[in-house]
Amino acid sequence: MNGPGGVAIVGMACAYPDAPDPGALWETVMWRRRAFVPAGDGWRARLVHRDAFGDSPAKLPGIDPDSADPAHRLAAEVAGRALADAGIPLDSLDHDRLCVRIAGLTPRPARAGRTDADLAAGMADETSLASLVAACQALLTGEADLALAGGVHLGVPAADAIDGCWPGEGCGVLVLARTAGAAVLRVYAEIMGWGLARSPRDDASRADPAGDADTRLLALRRAYDHAGVPATQIRLFEGHGTTERHDAALAALTHLIGQNARARGWAAVGSIAGNIGHGGPAAGAASLIKAVLCVWRGMLPPSAASGPPHPLLTAPGAPLRVLDRPLPWPAGEPRLAGVSDMGFGDVHVHLIVRAPADDSPLTRPDPPSETHRNGTAKGTAGVTVAGTIPGGAPSPAEPLVFTFSGRGRAAVRAELRRIAERAADWSEAELHDLACTLAARPPGRCRAAVVAGTSLQLAERALEAARHAGTLREGRLLPLSGAFLGLGVRGRVTLLFPGQSVPDGGSAAHGAMADNAAAQPAVLDASLAALRELDLLGLNAGAAIGHDVGEITGMVWAGCLSAPEARRLVRRRGQLIDEVGSPDTGMIAVAAPRDVVDRLVTGTGLVVAAVNGPAAHVLSGRSAELDVAVERARAAGVAAERLPVSRALHSPHTADCGSRFAECLQGLTFRPAQRLLISTVTGHPVGPYDDLPVLLRAQLVAPVRFWDALLKIAPATDLFCHAGPGRGLAALAESTGVPAVSTDTYGPDRVAAAETAAALWAAAAIPDVTGLYADRPYRPLDLDLAAPVSRRPG
Repeated sequence: MNGPGGVAIVGMACAYPDAPDPGALWETVMWRRRAFVPAGDGWRARLVHRDAFGDSPAKLPGIDPDSADPAHRLAAEVAGRALADAGIPLDSLDHDRLCVRIAGLTPRPARAGRTDADLAAGMADETSLASLVAACQALLTGEADLALAGGVHLGVPAADAIDGCWPGEGCGVLVLARTAGAAVLRVYAEIMGWGLARSPRDDASRADPAGDADTRLLALRRAYDHAGVPATQIRLFEGHGTTERHDAALAALTHLIGQNARARGWAAVGSIAGNIGHGGPAAGAASLIKAVLCVWRGMLPPSAASGPPHPLLTAPGAPLRVLDRPLPWPAGEPRLAGVSDMGFGDVHVHLIVRAPADDSPLTRPDPPSETHRNGTAKGTAGVTVAGTIPGGAPSPAEPLVFTFSGRGRAAVRAELRRIAERAADWSEAELHDLACTLAARPPGRCRAAVVAGTSLQLAERALEAARHAGTLREGRLLPLSGAFLGLGVRGRVTLLFPGQSVPDGGSAAHGAMADNAAAQPAVLDASLAALRELDLLGLNAGAAIGHDVGEITGMVWAGCLSAPEARRLVRRRGQLIDEVGSPDTGMIAVAAPRDVVDRLVTGTGLVVAAVNGPAAHVLSGRSAELDVAVERARAAGVAAERLPVSRALHSPHTADCGSRFAECLQGLTFRPAQRLLISTVTGHPVGPYDDLPVLLRAQLVAPVRFWDALLKIAPATDLFCHAGPGRGLAALAESTGVPAVSTDTYGPDRVAAAETAAALWAAAAIPDVTGLYADRPYRPLDLDLAAPVSRRPG
């Protein structure tokens, strides 16, 4: 359906959860926001401000703004805003030439028949895309000169999933005109064609996924036959779920385009229901507005689905792809999108839209939006998206940091309790907004930081923190489960750089029994990555301790070596240990005091390679003798753990590496330490006259005096921070009585990074936590009202 006889979309408006207007809906999609709040055993998305409808909603055929039904009032409000977006005054409308079709309002009698016109008329009150089709037909047959179409749905009775998606509500309305008459209006997109089909009514047919797929496939084929374009030219398919709950939809779509592989490769697939829930009769309008904005702006959207992708999307050569971030539409190809909708009456509709032929989005204003941003430029064409796109909704594995402060304990306790009471009111997206809003506030002397990934977790941890706020001691940091509190803490942080010879020290970076030439540079790189993250937070640590190869990391931090110099040195160090160090050797960690350790090594050639604590030692030696020590430990009820190293570090078994390592050291220029670095070779601070090459050569065979270094700096430390892979040094440092955290670089989740930022802030070691969110867009919350700043849905 191309050419002057087509239909143009010339105006849009909406009110959905987290999206009170099309501009906000675009943000919700591009930023992967999710508008879900807990509901029973599941989730739902709901309009927060349904009482903020317009005072003078539009009076249009089929919509009663004075009705007691809030769906009519919302539809009237949104329809009026859609007309305003199109630049069409209400008083200029000719109601006799106006078609209004809003699914979800009072049903009209269904029309019998088998044509698309008959199906559209009968389905128009069940699904908003069918209402769009009915409106298009009214325009093309001359029945109307202008049309408003969409859907409305209010009320989410339960958390039951709809078509595999959590339920939602809202309203979306689009203004349509014949393409030939839309030249003076802003054209967002043109509707090329559509297809409709209804599943069989009997229960047996509806329970058959194959039959459902066949009905969906029928709607798809009708749509592309009507549009006169092959499905393989579509770059975006919207309205299709992407998880294993969406077998029928994905099977139909894959079958349609899989028979003729795309010459240009893959197509993006997704559903806005992952952002705002399934809005029933209003769902298709939301999907269409999203797709129209994508073709209009020239961007392919990311998916906000929470589950793992369906196997059909991850198979080699799959024609469909789920995006994790926005991508520009490939240059030089027509911007075509297919949109699907399924109504409650087993109605399937598919509609194809394209960017207008005279597309020039740079010269057109954006749709209005009243949501607030963090100052990043949106860009009229939408070709670029400012800020980092979040990896998904907050979760226990990807938590946020919520910061609270005040003059004293009472103020912080009151704020924590208020947040705990209101946490359930905030959606997943608003949790992100809340964290960013709190992070932007100036800090007080008393601080609390809560790490949480869900509203329930936030409520529980904030309440627990409130209980402890009154017990804070001056100048001390109080760690809790998922929270940190401090009163007048001085922000003194000592960094701990791991090596290989500590439990859970470097294994996360290099894997078990890896060769030293690969393992030691991996540990160094992980610690340098942790330093970059800490720098972004604004940390200026007062001291550092390096364990094993971590001493070289410490020299980089202290300004003695550059990072490239350290990488070359560490790589060569690992190679020499592999080449020259004794084979069939290794290390074990023993949780026992020194007198017990001495008994374990009696009669063997094992040596103490590291003193990590009063009851934490590492032994080095031949593998057979290590086995003997392990058996003795077990017999004595002592914990002994084999470390993932292939040589006996810090022992005579690496002594032969010394002369060749000295040659490597001769080619480097070491600078005096500019920061306080405590050496674990000597147990003392590195001084301006220390011979660092001699120190590093001695380190090959000398035991690691980690505990001595800890005791030296602990009185001047408020928080120890393990900077690198694993958490081992943090666990050891806690024995001093000083709180400790770890970045756990390259760990399985972001919990450790969030806890580190929370602890640093509560200890007053960093000015704020905006470094976590500085390049992430958000909508500031009005904390007094516990609601978004933009209180009207439009």
